[in-house]
Amino acid sequence: MESYFFIPGTKLHKIQNIQNLDVDEIIIDLEDAVKVSERKQILEKLIVTNEFKNFYVRIPLYTTNESLDTSFFVELYNNGFRKFVFPKIQQSQDFKVIISEHSYEDLQIILLVESTRFFLEVQDVLLAYSYVFSGIGLGSHDFIAEVGGVHDLRNLEYITLKVEG
Repeated sequence: MESYFFIPGTKLHKIQNIQNLDVDEIIIDLEDAVKVSERKQILEKLIVTNEFKNFYVRIPLYTTNESLDTSFFVELYNNGFRKFVFPKIQQSQDFKVIISEHSYEDLQIILLVESTRFFLEVQDVLLAYSYVFSGIGLGSHDFIAEVGGVHDLRNLEYITLKVEG
């Protein structure tokens, strides 16, 4: 099993320390871990520093009013980034819109399932776009919050088996 270390985009200066921990993958988080007002500045820093292109980047895919926004993805991709974490996708159609903008055959995407609708539709996405996925995970806190449930192993068992199985 591989190990993944999420680091907020505001803590890029700590990456060398994290690499010394011998984790398999580092994921730079531009989504939940940073303020919306800080994202553009961090994006610019990522683009000018070549070493960051070796890491996954968890990108925001929606605006604060929940409209699909692929600008971070497209800008990073156009600047040589190929490893992404796609969080909070609401429906399979959103994923199709993101991928249809270019021919992204060299992508490596870790898909986080965090909404109930996407949970129901994710199998079709995984089958249709299998060539871009390097992993899938469950954003259990967001998922359970959406359904209004209690975050415990009993409530997550079926969902986890379905997503990771």
